[in-house]
Amino acid sequence: VPTSEGPNNIRLHNSQYVTPDRFVASATAHDKCGNHYSLIYETWRGGYNYSYMMANDMNSDGYNYDAIFVPTDQQVADGSFRFVSEDDKTRFMDFLHNDSYLKNHQGEYAEAYSVYSPWVHRIDFAYKHDFCINIGNTSHTLQLSFDMKNVLNFFNSSWGVSKTLNPAIGSSEARIMKYEGVDADGFATFSTPAAIHGNTQTWVPNHALGQCWYASIGAKYFFEGKRNKNCGCNDREVEYITDNAQVDRLNSEINRLRGQISDLQNRKPEVVEKVKEVVVNNDKVATFPYLVNFNIGNSDVVNREIVNLESIATMIKAAPNKKFTVYGYADTQTGSEELNNRLAQERTQNVVDILVNKYGVPASQLVAESKGAVDKLYLNDPQLSRSVVISEVK
Repeated sequence: VPTSEGPNNIRLHNSQYVTPDRFVASATAHDKCGNHYSLIYETWRGGYNYSYMMANDMNSDGYNYDAIFVPTDQQVADGSFRFVSEDDKTRFMDFLHNDSYLKNHQGEYAEAYSVYSPWVHRIDFAYKHDFCINIGNTSHTLQLSFDMKNVLNFFNSSWGVSKTLNPAIGSSEARIMKYEGVDADGFATFSTPAAIHGNTQTWVPNHALGQCWYASIGAKYFFEGKRNKNCGCNDREVEYITDNAQVDRLNSEINRLRGQISDLQNRKPEVVEKVKEVVVNNDKVATFPYLVNFNIGNSDVVNREIVNLESIATMIKAAPNKKFTVYGYADTQTGSEELNNRLAQERTQNVVDILVNKYGVPASQLVAESKGAVDKLYLNDPQLSRSVVISEVK
């Protein structure tokens, strides 16, 4: 460990391998058409940490890790800090003024492992698309994926690349000054290695395989079994109709629906007064338990359920002395246990937020809990397992 006080008096210091600053931000987005986007931004400094040291054992104590003293411009100018030649002085001070660590620590001893490699900025991108096909009562999903790491490096070979110590300075140690003894006036004198001068770069790109951009493509096939009603805009139904009578029935149904559409378009709007009162008999709510259903792999409350939750909120507030459980579930066919637990938790929280924040249900009346994945919660139908169940506490 570099020190200015000898190996027996090493003070608290930074680790050689610490990464002092790191920031990570990620964003994901999904839509009903089976598109999934993911973007990760990461930046950090450090990881390659060095110390500015003497090239020799200055005090001859057998411990060749002496930290340098970084002189001030005034100390060099007035001769209280001396070099063996004008060339050594000029080259060292030029390097000092161009180095961010040295110029900010003049008049101090260099700290151990505090010369951090510069900031690195990286962006990773991923895109997945689900092709969903319903064939009869069976659903099939083909997912194609594209992942790209270190996107910035794709556009510029110097972007997204970490830096390491310039080999001209040293392969693993930054020894930039050498003690040359005392002069006739009794002052210590120092020299500077030939590689140290005003044009010497402290850091150079670390061109290694792990620093380059790379991309991968993949494909997954999901055997979902029962017909999937949440295929989104990629839903395709494959049916084979060979019965002429069935074709006639379908055509008749189409014509009937067209007539209904025409009647609705020509009908004058009706004003319907909103029901403002809910009758609760004997302080009992007879409509519970109530299911709030969700699309597969999604925790957002759809509009039709938000409308129903307004009625549920009215009934809950009409029974202020009662408590109600809000239990979130996911079906076992959705994905991994981790994904299902997260979905169940998010679904529970989203329903509670709507009841409390949108419709004014007292939070004290609700007992929320995430139940994770279950297999066919109701009626042997996995779709009913993608739900939040609201029940009265008996």
